[in-house]
Amino acid sequence: MEPPLATPRGSVWVEFVGLPGAGKSEVSRATARVLRARHLRVSEPSYEMDHATPPAQRLASKLWLAARGWARNPRESRFWMQTLVAAHQDGARWPRTVALNWFYLIGSLQRWSGVPGVHVFDQGLLQALWSIGYGARRPDVVSTGLLSRLGSALPPRALVVLVDAAVPTILQRLAQRGTGKSRLERDLVTDRSADCLARASQVLKYVEDIAWQLSHVHDLVVLRIDNDAECTLPAHAVAIADAVSELLSGPRWLHVSRWVPA
Repeated sequence: MEPPLATPRGSVWVEFVGLPGAGKSEVSRATARVLRARHLRVSEPSYEMDHATPPAQRLASKLWLAARGWARNPRESRFWMQTLVAAHQDGARWPRTVALNWFYLIGSLQRWSGVPGVHVFDQGLLQALWSIGYGARRPDVVSTGLLSRLGSALPPRALVVLVDAAVPTILQRLAQRGTGKSRLERDLVTDRSADCLARASQVLKYVEDIAWQLSHVHDLVVLRIDNDAECTLPAHAVAIADAVSELLSGPRWLHVSRWVPA
């Protein structure tokens, strides 16, 4: 008979940040498995929404959560909407799609932050911020000037995992995936592929800077992993799970943002 699941005091939000093809979902799923093996209560809201929910139900759920996210703080919501509109680059559909995703994540955060346990997001707020910056007129729309706003949007305790991989590895994985779901994937098959990859990397650097800055003013830990080789996945999952346990066990001053070696 398996021991009962441990219910942590409070909740921890875990999110993964990196370029498409870096392996965020794979690391996220492996981490969730390790956490469950430690008999912790774990949810994977973003993965289950995108991969285990029928399309019609997914849209309805995202719309409901986005409405909840907007209603959470209308004043802040107006700020984010103005930021999205100012960042708008091309096509009337882009701001609607990005706005839906942003407020859906805000609503998800609100929903799950009140549920004890570890909530693992393979695509979270900071990854959504990368998407905003990559599709914006100017990538520096994503800047540390957003720190105070993001700090108020984030949950009380959070772990951000920066997932690195070499460009050839990323390109190989995207070619094998072949879904064309992300904007970067679609841009890489054009004659502007080199410029698009440079822009994507630049925006990612902006987002990483925001994450590191947030770790100084918020109860947030940042880990960076090198996910270039698949054989390192189990070790990374254990290291991330250990960091979650640290967050669950003590006050903020005990936590240290760091690089997790391969």
